[in-house]
Amino acid sequence: MTEIRSGYADTTRGQVQHLTELWQRRQKHYPPGRPDLLSRFVRDALVLGDELPDLRILSSQLNNPTVAVIDRGMIPLMEHRSSEVCELIVRFLS
Repeated sequence: MTEIRSGYADTTRGQVQHLTELWQRRQKHYPPGRPDLLSRFVRDALVLGDELPDLRILSSQLNNPTVAVIDRGMIPLMEHRSSEVCELIVRFLS
């Protein structure tokens, strides 16, 4: 029984360390004073994993991909600048 508990503690400690490393690696890309956005990233990493899709593969699946750039857009663009993202989506769909 002690071995199971010990293994569980080691696994939990490793997961916490991994999440801390994710937080620290991404923190510089997030706006100051918005830990909620960074917390959202960590939550998504727990649910989805921290691997990003290969955009070349994804875009090759599209007939005529269009690129739109939002000035000063950062990694948490969808959460931090959601109104501008929505405007682009509406223009795309029109």
